[in-house]
Amino acid sequence: MALPAGDIADLIDRLKSHFVLSVVGLPVLVHDRREEFLQMAGVDMSDPVSLNSGEGNERYILPIKESLDAVQTDRTMQMNLVRSWAELSVLKVGQEMKNAKYFNDHRPIFEYLRHVRNAVAHGNAFHFQGSNPVKHPASFRSHHIDTRMEGTICVSGELKVGEVFLLLDDIASDLRTLP
Repeated sequence: MALPAGDIADLIDRLKSHFVLSVVGLPVLVHDRREEFLQMAGVDMSDPVSLNSGEGNERYILPIKESLDAVQTDRTMQMNLVRSWAELSVLKVGQEMKNAKYFNDHRPIFEYLRHVRNAVAHGNAFHFQGSNPVKHPASFRSHHIDTRMEGTICVSGELKVGEVFLLLDDIASDLRTLP
């Protein structure tokens, strides 16, 4: 079932809040005193994250300590964590926009999001196909989609992470004007 415009706009707000929680939590998780901080929050690093797998009572287990050890000194991994939230937000909002057929509107900003979503879904790089790959104007603020972008990196390339959230804010504003 397709979400109405206002619900997609609200989804954007929730995704931004989730991003903030991750960004604020990251310094705590890579801090030298992380184990102490986690214990104050009632989290034991030797415990796993345990998720329902949907297979009866079987649980899917993710180790906390090993995951935190891996990210503690790896700056690239830390930045990938931040970038991942932006990419996941684009994918989720883009899919909801597609389901609700808002991309059929061909507004330049909606077209821009469609291209960004496709880039993220296909290796985080722009790829254009067919004889007329950019059929409708696709723009967001000073950014414009054109075929010269073929193969360029999308998030953390053409768009910085902050610009992804500006794009989503502008999309939410447009959606809130729709019936």
